[in-house]
Amino acid sequence: MLAYPANFKKDGKFFVVSFPDIPEAITQGEGMEDAVAMAEEVLRLSMDFYFEGHRAVPAPSKKKRGQILIELPAKVSAKVVRWNERLRTTAVNSSKTSQVGSASEEMEMFDPPHPGELVQEWIEGLQTNVTQLARHIDVPRPRLAGLVKGQSAITADMALRLAAALGDRPELWMELQVKYDLWQAKHKRMPKIKRFPTAA
Repeated sequence: MLAYPANFKKDGKFFVVSFPDIPEAITQGEGMEDAVAMAEEVLRLSMDFYFEGHRAVPAPSKKKRGQILIELPAKVSAKVVRWNERLRTTAVNSSKTSQVGSASEEMEMFDPPHPGELVQEWIEGLQTNVTQLARHIDVPRPRLAGLVKGQSAITADMALRLAAALGDRPELWMELQVKYDLWQAKHKRMPKIKRFPTAA
């Protein structure tokens, strides 16, 4: 999960909370316990400013002395990583690509979600269901359901269909699948393979 450092400043019986990386996230709480709870809530809600504004979410900076790390929920963290990756791969302006790319690269250490999770979020956001989306993109329902559940992978054919229906680039879906597959492969036990010798 992503965790952002927060500053807690005592003001009478209250603690004022701010996030250096997320300036939109400012709150306060009566007592430390209440302040931490409020910090978790405002950090989560602040992500909408970036999503709605089509901006990359800043990567967390290193925690400094006196700061407290506040974690985003796992689902929101995964959405942030996907969001930054989507902006990076679809940006047409080179300066924007550079800015988004730096944030995305710093987050590559996190476990990439299965592309099916993103499809599920689209389904929820469109207030539809697997059956209706499957009918719309002309695939059997079990095929799309397997993808949403993480039981099957994005194919080139599925990427083209999803891109046409949801307004994305098919390359985005393929890239998400590759990132997921590579992460899974890297974290499985496999024999140590040496570089193949070349002719002298």
